[in-house]
Amino acid sequence: FRDAGGKLLIYHGWMDSRVAPLNSVDYFGAVTRAMGGAPATGAFARLVMVPGMEHCWGGSGPFAIDYISAMEAWVERGEAPQELRAAHRRPPVDPQAEATFIHTFPARPGEETDVRTLMTWPAR
Repeated sequence: FRDAGGKLLIYHGWMDSRVAPLNSVDYFGAVTRAMGGAPATGAFARLVMVPGMEHCWGGSGPFAIDYISAMEAWVERGEAPQELRAAHRRPPVDPQAEATFIHTFPARPGEETDVRTLMTWPAR
């Protein structure tokens, strides 16, 4: 994957009750050791641990994360993500739109709260 030019952005919510968050931390540590250390691994893989996020999205934390812009910058311009923009999102009034609203960037005015910057592991 690395040798083919692949880029991997792993994320995990600290409030995930389905899959233990430390599983991703342990996995990323194993990848880092296998690939020859943090600099070598950071060239193609990054981990983001998300405070307050449940399993993949939702929760009290900033679960709406702009992964697409981060990946575009990394793949197209070689700018590896050090941080990602994240926000908590208010659900839309229309329940039919609820399944996709977390993936919409930029958000409509008033939908985002608790906007913050997430750092790639191990930074906090």
